[in-house]
Amino acid sequence: MGAYQENVEEKAALKASRTRAAKANVQEDYTGKDKEVNKSIRKDKRDHIDNLVKQAKEAAGQGNLRELYMVIMKLSNKFQQTYKPEKDKNRNLLQ
Repeated sequence: MGAYQENVEEKAALKASRTRAAKANVQEDYTGKDKEVNKSIRKDKRDHIDNLVKQAKEAAGQGNLRELYMVIMKLSNKFQQTYKPEKDKNRNLLQ
């Protein structure tokens, strides 16, 4: 994530410092940084999916069906974790 954040900051700085005289030069730099940012996003996404696949294999090997189910739902983009507020006996929200 460090390289990604640096690329985003440099890209934003290039966009902000644009003048009419240097527009062509800055546009080339901006395009290059944009490609780097998109490339790092794709790499991060691949790494995340590979990590989820490893977790699924480990869960299947251990027979942990609950974790396997959760990982499969994340991989299929059908994972929705709902957060319901906790209430006490008098139906007051706990904080």
